[in-house]
Amino acid sequence: MLKAGKKGIFNISLSIFYKVVTIAVGLILPKLFITNYGSTVNGLQASVTQIFSYIALLEAGIGASALQSMFAPAARKDRDRENAFISAVSHYYNKIGLIYFAILAVVSGIYAAIVPVEGIPWYQVVLYILVSGALTGINFFYLSKLKLIISAEGDEFLVSILSTLIYVASSAAKIVLISLRVNIIFVQLGFLSVNLLFTFIYYLIARKKYPWLSFRQKPDYSCVAQKNSVLVHKVAGLIFQNVDVLLLTFLCDLKTVSIYTIYKMVVSMVNSIVATFGDSLNFIFGQRFNTEEDPDKPQYRKLIDTFNVYYSAVAFGLYTVMFLLLIPFVRLYTANMDIEYVYTVLPWLYISIEILTVGREAMMRTIDVAGHFKKTQWRAVAETVINIVVSIVAILVMKHFFGNIGGLYGALIGTIAAMLYRTVDMNIYANTRILHRKAWKPFWCMASNVLSFLLIYLVSRLVPMEMGSYLQFFLYAVVISVVVLPLFLLLQSLFNLPECKNILRYIQSKRRKKKEN
Repeated sequence: MLKAGKKGIFNISLSIFYKVVTIAVGLILPKLFITNYGSTVNGLQASVTQIFSYIALLEAGIGASALQSMFAPAARKDRDRENAFISAVSHYYNKIGLIYFAILAVVSGIYAAIVPVEGIPWYQVVLYILVSGALTGINFFYLSKLKLIISAEGDEFLVSILSTLIYVASSAAKIVLISLRVNIIFVQLGFLSVNLLFTFIYYLIARKKYPWLSFRQKPDYSCVAQKNSVLVHKVAGLIFQNVDVLLLTFLCDLKTVSIYTIYKMVVSMVNSIVATFGDSLNFIFGQRFNTEEDPDKPQYRKLIDTFNVYYSAVAFGLYTVMFLLLIPFVRLYTANMDIEYVYTVLPWLYISIEILTVGREAMMRTIDVAGHFKKTQWRAVAETVINIVVSIVAILVMKHFFGNIGGLYGALIGTIAAMLYRTVDMNIYANTRILHRKAWKPFWCMASNVLSFLLIYLVSRLVPMEMGSYLQFFLYAVVISVVVLPLFLLLQSLFNLPECKNILRYIQSKRRKKKEN
């Protein structure tokens, strides 16, 4: 059995490996797709993917609500209670899977009727949506509940290992089929077939890892008592995350969506690596918070503050590297494509979004592990309303002056406006209502990171960077990363000395224990 600290490091290491593999393959697939099928079909794929996310809201917040409830029994090894919770979740997920497929069939017909796709008959659009969305529905019956118990136990490394194998195999099938230029429906069928095979393997491994696991114990539905409140958060979150694509689909065109997805692809790849550090340690946060009896949570405060300092340092470092290399990469990646993809304003808009995202990460996790879903649901709704309203107005205004690309700027401006509100709100709420203290710490951490980013950007302006090939790009990426990441860690340690001392004490204690053993 791995201890919590070692398990967290193991989770991070394997998760990063999975994300690196995902990034490597993810760079190949979109370009192959656009080259062989065109930007319009790439835009179709992007907009349809967002629709699946909305249909998946049928999950109704069950997973997040149950996970928060399962942290305490997982920490205490109370298997009967864990099984009672997972049996309740299984009951809900089986019903949801059936409803999902019914809705998917209806949505596929509606989409094909109202969104014309150049060069593809409407019935093929329907089939493409049905095949592409099938995996999500199947996962409700199998993977969703298994991943829940894995997360509560802190064994995220299992997900990373299996996800890496699944992703490589299914992507290989996609690459072969796209290269053969088969119909896009058969591309998705190949992807689905490989995933179904690994779903069965996933199930067998999980049952072997947790022999005590049972889906037939008497369900305890108290674990999903807050599912309606979690649903509000999930609806608001998914609308917030995916509204840009849908608004651009209907207010601009699919080529604009394709431009958006290329930049979003790069940002999402960096996001996935950044998220690894929080997701892999989430079980530690959940178990620590829910087993500490002191209402002021002094040990949890120390843990989450230290996490925030070094998580934000790594995140800002990675986003700074992304910012400096985004335009050179897009210029290389989209060379000879059918539309223009290089727009120098976009990196500034995306980095603004990521600054606000990092600035609220620690307190967002605090709200989640504390189970304050109902108490904060209206705040999540407010963020989404701000995003939609500001985005629509900004898209229409910017499109009038700058054309469709202006609409893309407008969509990102709407996102920034909403995130500015919610980041401030989350930091104040979590610190004052949950941790019972003043809220200056996360704001100071965010401000010092922004200052470091601006300093590095100004220095970078003095260094000419010519990237005419992927080899040159890779060499610049390595050099910039080697300089920027340690610099952020150093600066944040100097700006946040108490958290720096926490890390040093932790390292010293580990060394002492190692010598004693």
